[in-house]
Parts: sequence; C-alpha cells; structure tokens
Amino acid sequence: MTSKRKSIHLTIAEKYDILEMRSKGESPQSAMVKYGIARATLYRIYAQSEKIEKQYGSSMGFSPDTKRFIRRTVDVDRVIHQWYLRCKKRSVQITEADLQGRALEINKKLRGYPCFNAGRAWLLGFKERFNITNADIRETVPFDTESAAAVAFAVDFNTLLHERQIALRNVFNVVYTTIMWKILPERTCIMDHAKSTGNLEMCEDYVTALFCANATGCRKLPVLLIGTEPDVHALYNYDTEAFSTIYKSKENACMDNTIFKDWYENLFLELVKARQRENAPTEQHLLLLDNAMSLHNLNDLHDLYRSVTVMCLPVNVSPLRQPMNRGIISCFKRKYRIELLKTTMPITVGGTEEDMIDVHKQISMWDCCRIV
Repeated sequence: MTSKRKSIHLTIAEKYDILEMRSKGESPQSAMVKYGIARATLYRIYAQSEKIEKQYGSSMGFSPDTKRFIRRTVDVDRVIHQWYLRCKKRSVQITEADLQGRALEINKKLRGYPCFNAGRAWLLGFKERFNITNADIRETVPFDTESAAAVAFAVDFNTLLHERQIALRNVFNVVYTTIMWKILPERTCIMDHAKSTGNLEMCEDYVTALFCANATGCRKLPVLLIGTEPDVHALYNYDTEAFSTIYKSKENACMDNTIFKDWYENLFLELVKARQRENAPTEQHLLLLDNAMSLHNLNDLHDLYRSVTVMCLPVNVSPLRQPMNRGIISCFKRKYRIELLKTTMPITVGGTEEDMIDVHKQISMWDCCRIV
C-alpha cells in the first residue's frame, strides 16, 4: 500500500518568498528544500506569480505606487541579469559603468521608480543576488593603466616581503570560484537527456569552492565547499572524515563574510600557529586575497593575529596577477569533471544510457565533497 505525500499548505507570504528566491537567482531546489514542496507545486507557484504578488501586496497594505515600485525594481534586475548572461555567453566584457547605465535605461523604459539611480548600493546588491564577482564585471580601467598598476603592485609586494622578512613559503593566496558540480561534458547522454526533456536544472546546481596554497606549493589547505544541503555529514552513515573537504551550508551557496572569517580564524590561523609552534615562533606570514573579497574588513582580519598580514589584490590587477588563476583552478575543474564522469558510470558491465542517467540522479553533495 503506497503512502500519499503529506499535503503542505503555504501562506501567501511563503509563496511570495519563493518568488523572491527565484528573482535573486537561487535554485529551485533550495525553495523545495526550504518549504518541503514537490517540483510540480513549485512550478504552479511560478505560473501564478502575478496573482500571488497582487495578493501579497493587498495583504501587506501596500499602496499602488509601492507595489508598482517593487514589481518594476524586480523586473529591472531580471532584465539586466538576462542582458548580462547574453554578454557573458558572447564573451563580451562589461564594466560596472555599463551595468549601471543599462539599469538606468531599462528603468526608464519600464517607467520605474523616478528616484532610481543605479548607484553603488544597488550595484553591490545586484551582484550579491546573482552571485556575480568582480572578476565577471570589472571597473572601467584602460588596459595600459591595468598594466602599470600590475607593475606598481609587484614593486609594493616585493617591498613588503623584504621589509617584513616574509619567506615565499609563508606567502599564501586564497581565492574562491563557482563549480557546477553535477554538469557533465556536452557529449554525454546526460546533457542530451536534459535538453530533450527541458530539465537542464539537473545539471545547473553549483557550489562555491575556496582554494588556498602557499607560493612554493608545499602547503595546501583543505578545500572549503559551500553548498545548499543542510549537512553533508548527515546525508549518509559513511565516515566523512575520509576526505579532507570542509563543508559549509548556505541557502544560496555563496561566500559571505561570516563563512570566510570562520575559515580564516579556525583553519588558516590554526595552520600558521601550528607551524610557529614547531620551529619558527617569530616568522611572519602573508595572505593574499582576491579582489572579489574586498568586502571583507582587512583590519579586522589583521587584528586577529599580528603575525599574519592580510593583503588584497587591487581590482584592476587581479585579472593579470592572480596566482590561483595561473592554471591551478582550471586544472582542478578538469580533474573534477573526469572523476564525476567516472562516478556516473553504471556499476554493471554493459550498462545502458538509462542506467547512467539513473546513477547521475543519485549523485549527492556527499559525492561532490568526496571527489573534491
């Protein structure tokens, strides 16, 4: 006898929150997990978006002007995000000024809020909502200025190493990137199946991975993964200590100041202190951050331990001088894709395409951590 799925009744506020999660670029899976609903229910809510927004506005007592402002602000963000994705697909480099100018233009066409100025606060909020880093959207800086800034940064960097007597083995670089952790090469049957059924979401889940190593390559910290699953250790009764990957859960799988500060204090500083206790109590260390981490307060990080200097790459220098971008991350992603492909292969010899698709559906965040 089969048991029926428990009926879940969502309030208008909860349905509106689901629509807001979609507008911020969060995956459908995060909404399904948060409210315990099926995919069919989720898509019904998406289809009734206009009705739900009207009901929510009425229940909150919004004036017509306020409701129009909320709707059009969301519309501006959606249109700008689609324009950004098209530019990215065509490998067109856009700047922050391009983004702000386009937002003003779209807001005017939609007859949006008259006081909308696409300022710095809107820009930072837009980038955070859609998980866009400074490496994706650059400031308006001529290339010759970038080259000059890179040379100037190299001089300042070497001067700092000399003045504080920091050895190269104690210079660390940390950077984070997005990994589409379930997507397989285009030529596999997984992609063909996803395209034919229109279910590309089965390949669109992503995690944020943080990498950190020293300049000589002799010390590499465990990779930090940020995903949407609540707790990887609870997924299976396996010994998850078998791998060194560190996992953190966040609703949108994006890096934030809290997670980074926790990593810095409880992992990086502990490594430094352990090395100092062994044989070098007075050695100085340097942590070089990517410009995408410029939202962090460097003074707060530096005050946690005076033997570590925290330095951030200038925004116009990072694309030219980011150490982790010198083939390390790209090599990691290639190897990850190979191991993921091996994991999806059917256990039995002579497995069919359907067997491979079934195995792929069963891949979980635990598998992602294991492969990393």
